[in-house]
Amino acid sequence: MTSLWFIVFIFGQAGMIVGPLPYDMDECQSRLTKASVEIDQNFSKSEPIVVDGKTVERQDITMKCILTSKHPEMGDSEDSLGDDK
Repeated sequence: MTSLWFIVFIFGQAGMIVGPLPYDMDECQSRLTKASVEIDQNFSKSEPIVVDGKTVERQDITMKCILTSKHPEMGDSEDSLGDDK
């Protein structure tokens, strides 16, 4: 069975996973757009984020709504998680 997940990737690896989601892809995409705008507006105002000794830049963060039969885990790569819608 496939489920819908909202995943934040940092340096191409899952850093935050929300799901399975109780709504459809359109709602997930709408929430993704809102979250992206908020990150864009606040990223430069926040303290630097360091992961594994590397400073995270805005372009290092991607968010995706993914429909997959796999239960995503922290550290999974973007390429390993099924369909990106």
